[in-house]
Amino acid sequence: MKRIFLSLACLAACALAGADVMPSVRLGSMSRMQVDSVLASINGDPVTLLDVILETAAQERILSSHYTGERLLSETRALRLAALEQILIRKLLYLKYKEKPFPVPPQEIENMLDALCRDFGVATRAELEEKLRPLGISMEKVRARAQEKLVTDAILYQLCDKTVTVTPKEVYDEYKAHPEAWSRPERINLQLIRISSEGGRTDAASRIETLRKSAFNVTFNEFHALAVKFSDAPNASEGGMTGYMSRDKLRPEFAEALKDAMVGQTVGPVTVPGETYFIRLCGVEKASLIPFASISASIEARLKENALRERRAEYIRALREKNVIRYYFEK
Repeated sequence: MKRIFLSLACLAACALAGADVMPSVRLGSMSRMQVDSVLASINGDPVTLLDVILETAAQERILSSHYTGERLLSETRALRLAALEQILIRKLLYLKYKEKPFPVPPQEIENMLDALCRDFGVATRAELEEKLRPLGISMEKVRARAQEKLVTDAILYQLCDKTVTVTPKEVYDEYKAHPEAWSRPERINLQLIRISSEGGRTDAASRIETLRKSAFNVTFNEFHALAVKFSDAPNASEGGMTGYMSRDKLRPEFAEALKDAMVGQTVGPVTVPGETYFIRLCGVEKASLIPFASISASIEARLKENALRERRAEYIRALREKNVIRYYFEK
């Protein structure tokens, strides 16, 4: 249990961080609410807008640097709604904890407060308290929030996560059932010569005619020299090499021209708006199934992640049914 608390302390501290700036965003039905307005309750225990903002302030500042106007409003509202749901889940779990409480090492809470001081850029608890005072948050409340986060994460681990197992047979059955998910697609390596008819150049037609005569039935080195001499592409100095890529990533015009091409063959001219290409197929890596030994660990991790998510959701649904949750705004 000690190790669980240690690993969760940093996560919880990060969630509390950044509450020194109150966001100026106003959201639809929330726009008339003050920070102490009640958004929801569990069995009469309220969750306020301030509780939510303490969870989201750091992310809201990031959103405000990316979006403006209605997009900022919608993104921030979605963020706050998600945070509200997480707070409600924690409160449900904390009610479970109260039925059979267990000790929380005081040092774990103090570790969270130390991390919170670092996040706020202060050195002492007194400075942290000074930062929190304008928001009406006492150190007692911060400690209570820290304990709530620690015990609820521990409860989820004990009652949900520890019950989830993935057997080797389940991993192998998943591998056999979905071979398409563990396959490497066919990849091809190309040399390209691009002739642009834009940018003020007037010799595109003559270069295309020259390449019609000289770019076919040539070796790698011969095509390389032609690319260096004639291509307008940024990789001209590298002989037009693209490196290996999935065939299904090709632009449609290239895919059509190359569908029956053999390694070493040049196709073209392939014309797209403003450009003409000559393409040499240098190599092909056939599609292949990734060996089970190479992929089994990631399959197991994915199966376990899905099982954990389902187990937690099932447990939370059961808790919701046993308690009264009310919302005081339109979702």
